[in-house]
Amino acid sequence: MFSSSLFVTLLLVASSTAVNKLSCYVCNSEANPSCGDPIKTGDGGLQAQVCNSDFTDAALNTFNAVSKGVSNILGLEKPPVANFACFKASYTVKAGDAEKKVVQRGCTLENAKICDVIKEKQKDTEMFCDECSSDECNGSSALHAAAFVLVPAVALLLATR
Repeated sequence: MFSSSLFVTLLLVASSTAVNKLSCYVCNSEANPSCGDPIKTGDGGLQAQVCNSDFTDAALNTFNAVSKGVSNILGLEKPPVANFACFKASYTVKAGDAEKKVVQRGCTLENAKICDVIKEKQKDTEMFCDECSSDECNGSSALHAAAFVLVPAVALLLATR
């Protein structure tokens, strides 16, 4: 009896649990030059896509519902939640004596460590890879440069007070 009522509860929760609807750029500069740095967006350029499909929505909803149901049974305050993240990777591909910069942008699951996977595949090349979690955040080429300037500036400002 307990297992069937738990199953019904989880199904009800699954039907009402929503996942984040994050918009990311999904492209590869080898297939689409508009994906390079700087990215070309807007009219005639790339459009951000919502990171979901029927399959991933269903899988995430189920995961989130099950984790919420189990957390409720165990008395945990906050269940683990699966969300999407955007990523951007830039690396150089060597073909003989020639080198070509490749930019890859896309959707992944938050904390899936997609950058580790890409770095493993691109072992012998310099690369940049990062994940972010706000709409269209993988469209900027200056995002991290600004962070390297702003963080020390704010720290210096706070230290002088």
